[in-house]
Amino acid sequence: MDPRPPKPLGTSFYGPSVDAVVGLAALVGFAWLSVMGPAAGWPGAGLAVGLGVAAMAPGLRVEARLLALVVASTAVATMVVPPVWPLVQLTMVAPAVAAALWIPSLPPPTRCLVRGQLDPWPVVALGLLAAVALVAWALGTSPDLRQATAMVPAWPWPVLVAAGLGFSVVNALLEEVVFRGLLQGLARSWLGPGLAPLLLQGAAFGVLHWHGVPSGPLGALMAGSWGVMLGWARRRSQGLLTPVVAHVVADAVIFTLLVGLAGALP
Repeated sequence: MDPRPPKPLGTSFYGPSVDAVVGLAALVGFAWLSVMGPAAGWPGAGLAVGLGVAAMAPGLRVEARLLALVVASTAVATMVVPPVWPLVQLTMVAPAVAAALWIPSLPPPTRCLVRGQLDPWPVVALGLLAAVALVAWALGTSPDLRQATAMVPAWPWPVLVAAGLGFSVVNALLEEVVFRGLLQGLARSWLGPGLAPLLLQGAAFGVLHWHGVPSGPLGALMAGSWGVMLGWARRRSQGLLTPVVAHVVADAVIFTLLVGLAGALP
Protein backbone atom coordinates (compact mmCIF):
# COMPACT_ATOMS: atom_id res chain seq x y z
CA MET A 1 0.00 0.00 0.00
CA ASP A 2 1.36 3.43 -0.95
CA PRO A 3 1.80 5.51 2.24
CA ARG A 4 1.78 8.79 0.35
CA PRO A 5 -1.48 10.75 0.57
CA PRO A 6 -3.31 11.33 -2.69
CA LYS A 7 -2.58 14.62 -4.39
CA PRO A 8 -5.09 16.84 -6.19
CA LEU A 9 -5.35 16.84 -9.97
CA GLY A 10 -2.49 18.71 -11.62
CA THR A 11 0.17 17.90 -9.02
CA SER A 12 3.04 15.40 -9.20
CA PHE A 13 4.42 12.62 -7.02
CA TYR A 14 7.91 13.34 -8.41
CA GLY A 15 8.14 17.01 -7.47
CA PRO A 16 8.22 20.19 -9.56
CA SER A 17 11.80 19.71 -10.78
CA VAL A 18 11.01 16.48 -12.65
CA ASP A 19 7.84 18.00 -14.09
CA ALA A 20 9.83 21.04 -15.23
CA VAL A 21 12.45 18.85 -16.93
CA VAL A 22 9.78 16.93 -18.83
CA GLY A 23 7.96 20.13 -19.79
CA LEU A 24 11.17 21.84 -20.91
CA ALA A 25 12.25 18.76 -22.88
CA ALA A 26 8.87 18.73 -24.58
CA LEU A 27 9.08 22.40 -25.58
CA VAL A 28 12.70 22.19 -26.77
CA GLY A 29 11.92 18.96 -28.60
CA PHE A 30 8.93 20.58 -30.28
CA ALA A 31 11.09 23.45 -31.53
CA TRP A 32 13.82 21.11 -32.77
CA LEU A 33 11.41 18.78 -34.55
CA SER A 34 9.60 21.70 -36.19
CA VAL A 35 12.86 23.00 -37.66
CA MET A 36 14.45 19.65 -38.56
CA GLY A 37 11.37 17.79 -39.80
CA PRO A 38 12.17 14.34 -41.27
CA ALA A 39 15.91 15.13 -40.99
CA ALA A 40 15.63 14.58 -37.22
CA GLY A 41 16.21 10.88 -37.93
CA TRP A 42 16.91 8.44 -35.10
CA PRO A 43 17.36 11.17 -32.44
CA GLY A 44 13.88 12.38 -33.28
CA ALA A 45 12.53 8.85 -33.03
CA GLY A 46 14.22 8.44 -29.65
CA LEU A 47 12.72 11.71 -28.47
CA ALA A 48 9.28 10.56 -29.58
CA VAL A 49 9.61 7.28 -27.69
CA GLY A 50 10.92 8.97 -24.55
CA LEU A 51 8.19 11.58 -24.45
CA GLY A 52 5.58 8.96 -25.29
CA VAL A 53 6.69 7.01 -22.22
CA ALA A 54 6.59 10.20 -20.15
CA ALA A 55 3.05 10.87 -21.35
CA MET A 56 1.98 7.54 -19.81
CA ALA A 57 3.75 8.07 -16.45
CA PRO A 58 0.92 8.35 -13.90
CA GLY A 59 3.02 10.21 -11.33
CA LEU A 60 3.83 13.19 -13.53
CA ARG A 61 1.88 16.40 -13.45
CA VAL A 62 -0.92 16.10 -15.98
CA GLU A 63 0.15 19.20 -17.89
CA ALA A 64 3.62 17.70 -18.40
CA ARG A 65 2.05 14.47 -19.63
CA LEU A 66 -0.10 16.21 -22.21
CA LEU A 67 2.82 18.36 -23.41
CA ALA A 68 4.90 15.21 -23.81
CA LEU A 69 2.06 13.58 -25.75
CA VAL A 70 1.72 16.58 -28.09
CA VAL A 71 5.44 16.52 -28.89
CA ALA A 72 5.54 12.74 -29.33
CA SER A 73 2.65 13.09 -31.78
CA THR A 74 4.50 15.91 -33.53
CA ALA A 75 7.54 13.66 -33.96
CA VAL A 76 5.39 10.98 -35.56
CA ALA A 77 3.67 13.58 -37.75
CA THR A 78 6.91 15.11 -39.03
CA MET A 79 8.98 11.95 -39.50
CA VAL A 80 6.57 9.12 -40.30
CA VAL A 81 3.34 10.51 -41.71
CA PRO A 82 3.40 11.46 -45.42
CA PRO A 83 3.41 15.26 -45.85
CA VAL A 84 -0.22 15.38 -46.91
CA TRP A 85 -2.54 18.04 -45.54
CA PRO A 86 -4.40 17.65 -43.16
CA LEU A 87 -2.99 14.22 -42.21
CA VAL A 88 0.04 15.74 -40.46
CA GLN A 89 -2.09 18.19 -38.47
CA LEU A 90 -4.56 15.47 -37.48
CA THR A 91 -1.71 13.26 -36.27
CA MET A 92 -0.49 16.09 -34.06
CA VAL A 93 -3.91 16.91 -32.64
CA ALA A 94 -5.76 13.61 -32.27
CA PRO A 95 -3.80 11.84 -29.48
CA ALA A 96 -3.74 14.82 -27.10
CA VAL A 97 -7.40 15.68 -27.71
CA ALA A 98 -8.38 12.04 -27.21
CA ALA A 99 -6.40 11.98 -23.96
CA ALA A 100 -8.03 15.18 -22.74
CA LEU A 101 -11.45 13.74 -23.54
CA TRP A 102 -11.16 10.15 -22.34
CA ILE A 103 -8.36 9.67 -19.78
CA PRO A 104 -9.86 10.27 -16.32
CA SER A 105 -6.59 11.44 -14.73
CA LEU A 106 -6.22 14.36 -17.14
CA PRO A 107 -7.88 17.76 -16.76
CA PRO A 108 -11.41 18.23 -18.08
CA PRO A 109 -11.20 19.32 -21.72
CA THR A 110 -13.42 22.32 -21.01
CA ARG A 111 -10.44 23.98 -19.33
CA CYS A 112 -8.58 24.09 -22.64
CA LEU A 113 -11.14 23.49 -25.40
CA VAL A 114 -13.91 25.97 -24.72
CA ARG A 115 -15.71 27.91 -27.47
CA GLY A 116 -15.99 31.32 -25.81
CA GLN A 117 -17.50 34.38 -27.45
CA LEU A 118 -17.01 35.86 -30.90
CA ASP A 119 -15.27 39.20 -30.34
CA PRO A 120 -15.33 41.08 -33.67
CA TRP A 121 -12.62 43.65 -32.93
CA PRO A 122 -9.74 41.19 -32.54
CA VAL A 123 -10.93 39.37 -35.67
CA VAL A 124 -10.87 42.58 -37.74
CA ALA A 125 -7.59 43.81 -36.25
CA LEU A 126 -5.74 40.50 -36.54
CA GLY A 127 -7.12 39.82 -40.01
CA LEU A 128 -5.97 43.21 -41.31
CA LEU A 129 -2.61 42.87 -39.57
CA ALA A 130 -2.04 39.45 -41.11
CA ALA A 131 -2.98 40.68 -44.59
CA VAL A 132 -0.72 43.75 -44.42
CA ALA A 133 2.20 41.80 -42.93
CA LEU A 134 1.98 39.00 -45.50
CA VAL A 135 1.76 41.34 -48.49
CA ALA A 136 4.63 43.47 -47.11
CA TRP A 137 6.71 40.31 -46.60
CA ALA A 138 6.03 39.09 -50.14
CA LEU A 139 6.84 42.47 -51.71
CA GLY A 140 9.78 43.30 -49.47
CA THR A 141 11.67 40.01 -49.50
CA SER A 142 10.76 38.56 -52.92
CA PRO A 143 10.68 35.01 -51.49
CA ASP A 144 11.01 31.92 -53.65
CA LEU A 145 7.55 30.41 -53.39
CA ARG A 146 7.72 28.09 -56.39
CA GLN A 147 7.53 24.98 -54.25
CA ALA A 148 4.48 26.33 -52.40
CA THR A 149 2.72 27.60 -55.51
CA ALA A 150 3.34 24.28 -57.26
CA MET A 151 0.89 22.72 -54.80
CA VAL A 152 -1.94 25.01 -55.96
CA PRO A 153 -4.15 22.84 -58.22
CA ALA A 154 -5.23 24.06 -61.65
CA TRP A 155 -8.94 23.91 -60.84
CA PRO A 156 -11.78 26.14 -62.02
CA TRP A 157 -12.15 29.29 -59.92
CA PRO A 158 -15.36 28.26 -58.12
CA VAL A 159 -13.79 24.97 -57.05
CA LEU A 160 -10.56 26.73 -56.07
CA VAL A 161 -12.44 29.24 -53.91
CA ALA A 162 -14.33 26.45 -52.15
CA ALA A 163 -11.09 24.52 -51.62
CA GLY A 164 -9.39 27.61 -50.23
CA LEU A 165 -12.22 28.23 -47.81
CA GLY A 166 -12.22 24.61 -46.68
CA PHE A 167 -8.46 24.64 -46.20
CA SER A 168 -8.61 27.88 -44.22
CA VAL A 169 -11.34 26.64 -41.87
CA VAL A 170 -9.92 23.17 -41.21
CA ASN A 171 -6.30 24.31 -40.86
CA ALA A 172 -7.25 27.16 -38.52
CA LEU A 173 -9.38 24.89 -36.35
CA LEU A 174 -6.69 22.21 -36.01
CA GLU A 175 -3.89 24.66 -35.19
CA GLU A 176 -5.99 26.66 -32.73
CA VAL A 177 -6.97 23.49 -30.86
CA VAL A 178 -3.27 22.67 -30.41
CA PHE A 179 -1.82 26.09 -29.62
CA ARG A 180 -4.49 28.37 -28.17
CA GLY A 181 -6.45 25.40 -26.83
CA LEU A 182 -4.16 22.73 -25.41
CA LEU A 183 -0.79 24.49 -25.12
CA GLN A 184 -2.07 27.83 -23.84
CA GLY A 185 -4.60 26.18 -21.56
CA LEU A 186 -2.05 23.77 -20.11
CA ALA A 187 0.55 26.51 -19.68
CA ARG A 188 -1.98 28.68 -17.86
CA SER A 189 -2.94 25.81 -15.58
CA TRP A 190 0.74 25.17 -14.84
CA LEU A 191 2.25 28.69 -14.78
CA GLY A 192 -0.69 30.91 -13.95
CA PRO A 193 -2.57 33.59 -15.92
CA GLY A 194 0.41 35.88 -16.64
CA LEU A 195 2.35 36.57 -19.81
CA ALA A 196 4.26 33.26 -19.85
CA PRO A 197 1.44 31.11 -21.36
CA LEU A 198 0.99 33.60 -24.21
CA LEU A 199 4.71 33.70 -24.97
CA LEU A 200 5.21 29.94 -24.75
CA GLN A 201 2.39 28.99 -27.10
CA GLY A 202 3.36 31.85 -29.44
CA ALA A 203 6.97 30.65 -29.62
CA ALA A 204 5.81 27.08 -30.30
CA PHE A 205 3.46 28.35 -33.00
CA GLY A 206 6.30 30.31 -34.59
CA VAL A 207 8.80 27.46 -34.84
CA LEU A 208 6.13 25.13 -36.22
CA HIS A 209 5.89 27.51 -39.19
CA TRP A 210 9.64 27.49 -39.87
CA HIS A 211 8.97 25.75 -43.19
CA GLY A 212 5.65 27.46 -43.82
CA VAL A 213 4.61 30.64 -45.58
CA PRO A 214 6.38 32.88 -44.53
CA SER A 215 9.36 30.61 -43.82
CA GLY A 216 12.71 30.66 -42.05
CA PRO A 217 13.66 32.74 -39.00
CA LEU A 218 11.69 35.77 -40.19
CA GLY A 219 8.64 33.64 -40.88
CA ALA A 220 8.90 32.00 -37.47
CA LEU A 221 9.18 35.42 -35.82
CA MET A 222 6.17 36.73 -37.73
CA ALA A 223 4.07 33.65 -36.99
CA GLY A 224 5.17 33.61 -33.35
CA SER A 225 4.29 37.27 -32.82
CA TRP A 226 0.92 36.71 -34.43
CA GLY A 227 0.44 33.61 -32.29
CA VAL A 228 0.94 35.70 -29.15
CA MET A 229 -1.77 38.07 -30.39
CA LEU A 230 -4.07 35.14 -31.12
CA GLY A 231 -3.42 33.97 -27.57
CA TRP A 232 -4.43 37.40 -26.32
CA ALA A 233 -7.63 37.15 -28.39
CA ARG A 234 -8.33 33.73 -26.88
CA ARG A 235 -7.88 35.17 -23.38
CA ARG A 236 -9.99 38.26 -24.13
CA SER A 237 -12.87 36.24 -25.62
CA GLN A 238 -12.53 33.38 -23.10
CA GLY A 239 -12.44 30.71 -25.78
CA LEU A 240 -11.29 29.52 -29.19
CA LEU A 241 -13.98 30.94 -31.47
CA THR A 242 -12.41 34.39 -31.91
CA PRO A 243 -8.85 33.19 -32.65
CA VAL A 244 -10.21 30.49 -34.99
CA VAL A 245 -12.10 33.07 -37.07
CA ALA A 246 -9.07 35.40 -37.13
CA HIS A 247 -6.89 32.47 -38.17
CA VAL A 248 -9.30 31.58 -40.97
CA VAL A 249 -8.92 35.11 -42.34
CA ALA A 250 -5.11 34.87 -42.29
CA ASP A 251 -5.08 31.45 -43.95
CA ALA A 252 -7.45 32.73 -46.62
CA VAL A 253 -5.02 35.61 -47.29
CA ILE A 254 -2.12 33.15 -47.62
CA PHE A 255 -4.11 30.92 -49.97
CA THR A 256 -5.13 33.92 -52.10
CA LEU A 257 -1.50 35.09 -52.23
CA LEU A 258 -0.31 31.67 -53.38
CA VAL A 259 -3.06 31.40 -56.00
CA GLY A 260 -2.15 34.84 -57.35
CA LEU A 261 1.55 34.01 -57.51
CA ALA A 262 0.84 30.62 -59.09
CA GLY A 263 -1.03 32.38 -61.87
CA ALA A 264 1.78 34.89 -62.36
CA LEU A 265 4.67 32.43 -62.41
CA PRO A 266 5.74 30.74 -65.67
